[in-house]
Amino acid sequence: MTFGRSKRLLFFAPALMLCNNACTGPDPPRDTGNFAKSVSAVRSPEPQNDSSTPTTDVAKLDQKPSAMTGQPKSGTLVNKLLFMPSKYPEGNWQPANLDYEDVWITSTDGTGIHGWYCPVDSPRAVVLYAHGNAGNLSGRAGTLRKLQSLGLSVLLFDYRGYGRSKGSPALPAVLEDAAAARTRLSELSGVRESEIVLLGRSLGGAVVIQLAAATAPKALIVQSSFSSLSDIASHHYPWLAWMVPQGSLDSEAAIEQCRCPLLQSHGDSDSVIPLQLAEKLFRAANQPKLFVTESQAGHNDALSDHYYQKLDEFIDSLAAPD
Repeated sequence: MTFGRSKRLLFFAPALMLCNNACTGPDPPRDTGNFAKSVSAVRSPEPQNDSSTPTTDVAKLDQKPSAMTGQPKSGTLVNKLLFMPSKYPEGNWQPANLDYEDVWITSTDGTGIHGWYCPVDSPRAVVLYAHGNAGNLSGRAGTLRKLQSLGLSVLLFDYRGYGRSKGSPALPAVLEDAAAARTRLSELSGVRESEIVLLGRSLGGAVVIQLAAATAPKALIVQSSFSSLSDIASHHYPWLAWMVPQGSLDSEAAIEQCRCPLLQSHGDSDSVIPLQLAEKLFRAANQPKLFVTESQAGHNDALSDHYYQKLDEFIDSLAAPD
């Protein structure tokens, strides 16, 4: 899918700082920071056409959950500003050249969660993919094709209230959705949950960090994510940061509890989630870890060939003997 027009995406606090962000990359929905529709966020449009070239996910409000506890309750301002879902049938639900099957997942409270399971024969790794806060899974077909081409079996799921998933998005419920998706992927692939690789972009990065802190995965891959929701608020609107509950999506604290290999990446021109917040997150992480800086890349820009080379090498390293 191509994004030829520039769209605005609110990122956090009730003052609303709008950042114009033109994205010409293809396929995946663009992550934007739309936390409480207050802090600055760049709203990238969902791709309208499918393309074989993946673009980065667009999260309208990448917010990260902390340790699955102490999160804002459903219906709060933070929830309303953090999540920007697109419901079915918006999007391309019949992507070309993608091997996938529809799967349904039952979350802890009984909410039905929809996903696309994209298996390959003899996978190098099995991956759970959590996307950003905007759009729905139908905009990430290009990314899924790329991951399959690397020999990865992937389950991409929509948070509650997104796409075909039931319910309304809220914290901490979306964290339970992710946990249920990991369990379902284990059943589908025949791989133990501890052997699944967790991958998250923007808001999804915060989600998988919470999962990894609760139960160690085989590895953790984080793209264009942040240290904490309050850090995003403080950066864009310091005088409004008090509106974000302390501990909300505190990835910095959660990643200290993670005991697995980490591959983290971030664009050095990201105006939605500044590079320094990604570096702060990385400093808190345990070894082994690798940080890939995407040169001149913004929040919604497509990942480079250089990044995918590093990802390929990272996957290889997971199979190497200790």
